[in-house]
Amino acid sequence: MNCKEKENWTKPCRVFERALELNPDNVSARVSLECNKNLRAGRPTAVKFSKAIEDSFGNKYRDWNQVMSENGPFDEPSFCFAQAQVFIQARLFRQAMQQFARVKELDPVHLQASLWLAQLYILAHKPDEALRLVQEIHQKETAFDVNRTNINELLFAEASAYLASKDAAAADAAVTKTLQKFPADKELLPVLLGTATKAYMNFGFYSNALDSIEQELKLSPDNPLALGNKGVSLLQLNAFEQAIPPLTRVVELQSTNYTALFNRAIAYLRCGQLDASEKDYETLQKNRADGLFDLLRPAGDRLP
Repeated sequence: MNCKEKENWTKPCRVFERALELNPDNVSARVSLECNKNLRAGRPTAVKFSKAIEDSFGNKYRDWNQVMSENGPFDEPSFCFAQAQVFIQARLFRQAMQQFARVKELDPVHLQASLWLAQLYILAHKPDEALRLVQEIHQKETAFDVNRTNINELLFAEASAYLASKDAAAADAAVTKTLQKFPADKELLPVLLGTATKAYMNFGFYSNALDSIEQELKLSPDNPLALGNKGVSLLQLNAFEQAIPPLTRVVELQSTNYTALFNRAIAYLRCGQLDASEKDYETLQKNRADGLFDLLRPAGDRLP
């Protein structure tokens, strides 16, 4: 650590110490000070909670908002990450981005923070920034602890960033490269293919989605999610007649899959098969009247 960096960490240290002098029970100052000392000493930034800190949370505060309002913000990676998650739930994406960025400053190889930050950059129409993060992770996969349990999250961020840039060829290449790393992993391959399908469909690349879906169905021909995605992709490509068989198979496998039934009704209607379409719509209407499903729920934001 050079002199300038040392000074950058020393200044907030004095502030945290002063905060504790004024209020020895300030949990935020205590946690942030410990993190600051670890950074200055070149130690890992993870905070090991003392019994006093645990008691402070358990006995004094109703929820996270009360902790923040009475103690102030934290400057420690795990707490900044937790605050970012709160902002995500409240749909405060810009504030969440700031917190994840701070996590990355404090812990440069925090994989989940980097992946969340990449997704938020995409949401903010900054795919180049997302790709920069993805490339950094690829360059330091060991340090970021990239492995078979989280490689699908990295693939989703990478493919999404390319697709947000309208570069489907690069997204295809990223998918292929990731699949080639696990050619015989029968458990992981369907997960990776499903991840690719989700990214393609999120950004409206339905022809590309069909390629990954067909690979999914080779591994598991009666996969309801893959069959449903195939039906939706074909609908989006105006291949209405071709959409009917996979959607029918979903309904056969899952009689209460009303989303598939709804999509099949549309396919029948667009093909001019009015009786079949009417029958599906009547089934939907009956079950909706019974309160068994809500067909028109909003899809929500495209976040991991």
